[in-house]
Amino acid sequence: MAEGRSLPAKHGVPAIRTLSLLGVVAAYIVSVVGGIVRVTGSGLGCPDWPLCHGSIIPPLDLATWLEYSHRLASTSLVIIIPTLVGLGYRHYRAHPWVWRPILLSLVLLVIQAGLGGATVLTELHPLIAATHLGNAMLLLATMIFIAVQVHRTDLRPVDLPGRKLVWGAVGATYVAILLGAWVTRARAMLACSTWPLCDPALVLSDFPAAINFIHRVAVLVAGLHLLAAGPAMFRLGGRARQAYLVALGLFLVQVIVGGLALIFLMPPLLRGLHLALAGASWAAIFYLGLLVWQPGWPEAVEPARASAGRAQPPGWVNYLMLTKPWITALLLVTMVSGMLVAARGLPPLHILFWGLVGGFCAAGGANSLNNYFDRDIDQIMVRTRRRPLPAGRLPPQAALIFGLALLGLSALVFTVFVNPLSAILALAGAFYYVVIYTLVLKRRSPHNIVIGGAAGSFPPLVGWAAVTGGLDLIPLYLAAIIFLWTPPHTWALTLVVERDYEAVGVPMLPVAAGDAETRRQIWVYSVILTVFTAVPIVTGSFGPVYTLAALLLGGGLLQFAYRLTRDPSRNVAWRLYRYSNWYLLGLCVAMLVDRIGLAWLVL
Repeated sequence: MAEGRSLPAKHGVPAIRTLSLLGVVAAYIVSVVGGIVRVTGSGLGCPDWPLCHGSIIPPLDLATWLEYSHRLASTSLVIIIPTLVGLGYRHYRAHPWVWRPILLSLVLLVIQAGLGGATVLTELHPLIAATHLGNAMLLLATMIFIAVQVHRTDLRPVDLPGRKLVWGAVGATYVAILLGAWVTRARAMLACSTWPLCDPALVLSDFPAAINFIHRVAVLVAGLHLLAAGPAMFRLGGRARQAYLVALGLFLVQVIVGGLALIFLMPPLLRGLHLALAGASWAAIFYLGLLVWQPGWPEAVEPARASAGRAQPPGWVNYLMLTKPWITALLLVTMVSGMLVAARGLPPLHILFWGLVGGFCAAGGANSLNNYFDRDIDQIMVRTRRRPLPAGRLPPQAALIFGLALLGLSALVFTVFVNPLSAILALAGAFYYVVIYTLVLKRRSPHNIVIGGAAGSFPPLVGWAAVTGGLDLIPLYLAAIIFLWTPPHTWALTLVVERDYEAVGVPMLPVAAGDAETRRQIWVYSVILTVFTAVPIVTGSFGPVYTLAALLLGGGLLQFAYRLTRDPSRNVAWRLYRYSNWYLLGLCVAMLVDRIGLAWLVL
């Protein structure tokens, strides 16, 4: 079995290998062209999307064509990455160190699109521009990681001398790139007019000068780490030494070019070359890091792990798992959807930031208390027995204190930094989930999901209230969608793990009414949900983008639900459960695009 799973990596899938290399090249080119756009101030050369100045062929001026070429270069990634996802699912989904990075590249591509839109909508805010470039560098690194993994022939872990110094250089280089982007967008390149040092009094009194100086310090830290790793790389010889020399050479040249750019008062040519070399340095240093440290694949790691015993995760991971991070992430997506729809674009950054902090604390605190109150049945259920409390990695009182502390912090954050209504709604959602669902309904009523599912409807209300300070029909509509979505989503999962709930006496619908009735109810609720998503089409709350998405996504949901009525297998139920997650995410994205406009998707 292990040998069979190794075949894709050892013998290679030519299409994936080729696409991974093309992806590296495309990601680098996009970041370079994007850097030229930034340093020449051409980011608003095309103020609309997908056309440019309302035309397929834009006007013949430099700023417009630089921005338009950036968009054209980005389309290559839009083709390469989804193709990698399709081929990766077919050949590498059993290999986490290939399949997960491929999925991550898709996520980063979507984020890059959103940040590109935010850059336009906020007229190139320095923080957004820096985040945009930082995400582009992460995407480039992810493509390099994928390319290295699919070309591996030895699946054992790689842990060579000098790895800490090299990865220290990787981290410092990334920080330097982020700060450099901020300095460029804030037009603070000349805040420190001397090089390589800067006037201490100026650094202490002028914020742009301070950021400029910290950027130089990060470059210095990266360079020192890289130089210190030299002896180890030369002892390793071979590819490690060659990659080190390339990385060191690129790094030194980009530092020199940066100094020359300052001396000659930042001409666009030297600034663009400096950014291009910084991206190349980042790619080379990251690749060097992979040569001295790589994770082992399951085929090579699991035999040794089985004999040595399962390693215990660090303490902070146990506390993170108490928050049920995947559930919390989905709740935050619906909350941010409410914020973005309310703002018709990017809300004030401090509202977005503190809303995410408060939302995470509210959802994480409620989930931690759910872990505390359900610890007795979690110990029996196969699906949950490895959670921190039933596995004995944390004492019960730790989960109780942690959950209450997170809820208190959520209330404080929302009240002080956002507004009181968002705090009330966040705590109301947590109360509903912990008390109404967990303590009252879950172990007593087969309607626990129908009634208790309303707890998941609060995040979009919180997001809308955070931006507007009130409520309206649209956030209530979002909440209603989640309320109707929760039963078929959860019941599909309970059909897969029905024996767990039966063993602990929790009257989920399959246990209380049987599988046939559960499948019928899933179909009924799916029909109601699909019909309900058409309501704003009639009222005019949303436009054609949402209409198309609701029809297509609803059709897929109905197809899975109807198939489940004909095929009672767990495999079909599991596929419905997984699709329902994408269904909700797709609806949220469609609402955002429809309300904000297609400019949000500009790359």
